[in-house]
Amino acid sequence: ELSWDNLIFIPFRKPAWKDGSTATCVLAVDNILYIANLGDSRAILCRYNEESQKHAALSLSKEHNPTQYEERMRIQKAGGNVRDGRVLGVLEVSRSIGDGQYKRCGVISVPDIKRCQLTHNDRFILIACDGLFKVFTPEEAVNFIVSCLEDKNIQTREGKLEADARYEAACNRLANKAVQRGSADNVTVMVVRIEH
Repeated sequence: ELSWDNLIFIPFRKPAWKDGSTATCVLAVDNILYIANLGDSRAILCRYNEESQKHAALSLSKEHNPTQYEERMRIQKAGGNVRDGRVLGVLEVSRSIGDGQYKRCGVISVPDIKRCQLTHNDRFILIACDGLFKVFTPEEAVNFIVSCLEDKNIQTREGKLEADARYEAACNRLANKAVQRGSADNVTVMVVRIEH
């Protein structure tokens, strides 16, 4: 039975804004890519070099690490410090969405924005979080994906295009390999095919 005597009132509290995230976004307009990122997730473009007959990994984003000079200077100017490569010895990135308790220390939510003209030699874009790049260099990741895309043993499920199956398998295999290599961080991988 409800009555005023047995109701418990819980005072309203402003929600804590403790957790944070990084972000990498890629927008394609005609043959131009616009890339916005903040934090340590990254976008890598795979471009085929006809002369060397090799695939190159071109960075489309800037990693925001508190050990980088400009990032560290902003943090220190705001009254924060960088210890053991982290803001206040805790936060591994110098820019993020959220992480409200670090905003007073110079951690900002302003992304870097780049522009990239696509060429006929561009094959795909790899977008992944730092868990992948702790155990793979961009070049290793691109070459791993290329080898998966060339694997003739990938099974295609009914109703799925062969190219889609290959890209999906490449994502899964790359994420699994990162975990096998000992990545203790989350591993999120997305590969976007470029069609000409």
